[in-house]
Amino acid sequence: MGKILVIGGANIDILGISSHHLISKDSNPGKIHVTFGGVGRNIAENCCNLKQNTIFVSVIGNDANGQMLKKDCENKGMDIRYLKEVDEMSSTYMAIMDENHDLSVAISDMNILKHLDISWILRALQELDSNDYLILDTNLSKEIIGKIIQHSNCKIVLDPISTSKAIKATDYLSQLNIIKPNELEASCYCGFDVIDDASALEAVNIMLKKGVSEVLLTRGEKGVLIGNSEKIFAIKHDKIEAVNTTGAGDCFLATYVSYRNMGLPVEESAENAVIASMITISSEDTVVSDLSFEKIQEMRKKQRLERKILCTFE
Repeated sequence: MGKILVIGGANIDILGISSHHLISKDSNPGKIHVTFGGVGRNIAENCCNLKQNTIFVSVIGNDANGQMLKKDCENKGMDIRYLKEVDEMSSTYMAIMDENHDLSVAISDMNILKHLDISWILRALQELDSNDYLILDTNLSKEIIGKIIQHSNCKIVLDPISTSKAIKATDYLSQLNIIKPNELEASCYCGFDVIDDASALEAVNIMLKKGVSEVLLTRGEKGVLIGNSEKIFAIKHDKIEAVNTTGAGDCFLATYVSYRNMGLPVEESAENAVIASMITISSEDTVVSDLSFEKIQEMRKKQRLERKILCTFE
């Protein structure tokens, strides 16, 4: 089993969940949660929860929030030797959720990531070899993403995060081992809107043709599409009540990579990742602190998954 090195954002997350239908330009009653977040940090924490040897590379401020973030990462079991500290306000993410716990709007202040230079990152990349995994989020600049990929000799995984940031990876698809876009992000890579089963299948096919080894297209309640050099298949799950959807994608990717890192096949890794994301959606927390292989297997016994092969390649 190899190491997993995660490079990305580490935030203070402020989540507001409305009790009723959101009214714009007005004060809405609800609940507010303050937690530690950031796509990269969330992925790293999920990997740690699944007992992976996880190195986390990011940048934090030397303010109170930054020091709390640092202590929390250390307590969660991350290797934080490459967690850079600078004299600036730590990254903050503020999200408003509707009464159904779906994201309505968010503001992300991640300017501090400009201090994460390639010379610092190269020191961490020296820890990896061909058996290891590198997970990137697109909070990094396009230039930094390109240089990281250029200097990496391991399996490269990318989380596009959002449509505005996904385009940073357009030129590097052929060098990616794994990518996890949602339907909106996939549209950035295939040139058309991904809106139904047919367009989702075609989007996965296009990303495979562009050189990605394994494509994980997440579709919310409609399930996921998984594609590699052998086939494209869909996994659908029973509908569950969503409590907080913000960390589901981070958990899905971390779980998939963790199982792949342990040598499990694509199909089993994907099904376990779906189950783990369902566990996260059912929790108020963006990252479920007691996520484990045992909890995933216990949940699998209670949920029905449907796997369907959509096409095969010779």
